[in-house]
Amino acid sequence: MKTLPHRLIILALMVGISVATFGQITVPTEKKAAPKPPASSPPLTTNLFTVGNALEFVNAIGSNRTIQLRAGAQIYLPDATHMSGANYRFQEVFDGLELVIFDVSNL
Repeated sequence: MKTLPHRLIILALMVGISVATFGQITVPTEKKAAPKPPASSPPLTTNLFTVGNALEFVNAIGSNRTIQLRAGAQIYLPDATHMSGANYRFQEVFDGLELVIFDVSNL
């Protein structure tokens, strides 16, 4: 374990590390391996979708998918607000439109 000065308390709280003592925090210095899923669960299969604009982004929304942005891509959602799909729609709220994603797992 490593003890850090009190100035890092705010940063530690922002990333979810609890404060151990007054004026100091203690964080583990080694990383633990992630637990393996139980042998009975089937492996997750995901499809990779690489997108470069808002239309490609909303069309890639669905279950068992990974959406990756192309290098330098900027997704400007107002370009796609006229669209809706099987798993997304744009909904009007008090300050404009919001993207609503539904009936999706492992995205």
